[in-house]
Amino acid sequence: MAQAARRQERRQAGMPVRRWRGRRERSAAWVFVGTRVPLSAPHENLADRATVDEFVELFPGVDRRQVHAVTA
Repeated sequence: MAQAARRQERRQAGMPVRRWRGRRERSAAWVFVGTRVPLSAPHENLADRATVDEFVELFPGVDRRQVHAVTA
């Protein structure tokens, strides 16, 4: 029940994330919905002086709104 409530809160807040676990993975990573792009990717790319536009171009499954939601 607590997981369902947390999922609902994330949806209402517009959180563009889900958890992904690969078949051979022992741990899970938070990724953008519909992709395997980890949430750490925008932070790493922006720290390396990439722009949001460049990041969105590199990762077509991610849009500007999602990047701004994660980095805000």
